[in-house]
Amino acid sequence: MILRLVYFEPRLESTSEVKVFSLQSFVPGGGPGGRVLIDRYRTGFKGLLLQPVGADSVFLVGPGTKVRIKEPSQRFCLWHTGDIAEKDDPLSRKYCVETVVTPQGFCPKHRNTLRALYTLCFTLGGTGSLEYCRQLDKALAGEGRYSVYATVLHGKVKVGSTRSWRYIERLAEQPHSVSTVIAETTSSYEARSLELRLGRTGGLTEHLRFELRKVLEEDLARDVNVLVNKLRKLSQQGLALEVGKLVKVDADDPALLRAVSERKVSELSDKTLELVSYYSGYIVFYDPAESAYAAVRANQLLHGDSVVVLS
Repeated sequence: MILRLVYFEPRLESTSEVKVFSLQSFVPGGGPGGRVLIDRYRTGFKGLLLQPVGADSVFLVGPGTKVRIKEPSQRFCLWHTGDIAEKDDPLSRKYCVETVVTPQGFCPKHRNTLRALYTLCFTLGGTGSLEYCRQLDKALAGEGRYSVYATVLHGKVKVGSTRSWRYIERLAEQPHSVSTVIAETTSSYEARSLELRLGRTGGLTEHLRFELRKVLEEDLARDVNVLVNKLRKLSQQGLALEVGKLVKVDADDPALLRAVSERKVSELSDKTLELVSYYSGYIVFYDPAESAYAAVRANQLLHGDSVVVLS
């Protein structure tokens, strides 16, 4: 089976307060006493969206499903049906059945589609992506809406951009302590240009990569202060940043994650596993042979023939 999507629906669960030193007026929700509010979501993991090799339809397997995983022998074209500008229903998608021929993940038939333009605009590194963003804006004629956001973990601030409707989902896919939207626009070119500018001159990184154990060792209060202070300084330097609400996506079961160890796919490939959960880019399985929980990076399995369903 081809793993096409880790399917989850984040849900707002609570609001918490964090003390911010002398900067609370810079953040929406800031008030007396030096505290700011954080909207906290749960990941809302539903399961894995799988496509049989040779078929274009997909189906969902949920937590508790027994599977085997393996390193993919083939990668498949990223194209699928569904709107680019608006949220679609992943369960109704039809996916391409062909293998990839481009580094960006498309087959010959779909390498020049609207979805390919979007992928090149938002995943190609550096200013080379901007021409694809121009083409995307022209094709959508203002229908899209995009958010530029900043996240922080262990004092390192990352900038990113995505379709606005995907912001919370995108946040759930990556390591973070807290995040906020700093700009919104109807132009993918403007969004990516600001992202690249902040990465080039603002001292923000475009990538945060941590082992799972480090992701779980966050210091929320410290990171909130680092993020707010960094964005305030950038605004004082003349960047028109509109800082939104502070947001965090938590694991569905934080206590369970403390018992999880990060593993390579090759270490688990001959094992019968039980699908459990997902957090910050990691799929969590239960290994009954070892009575242990294991996590693998989802990007090692996505869009490849990497999953066998046992029951």
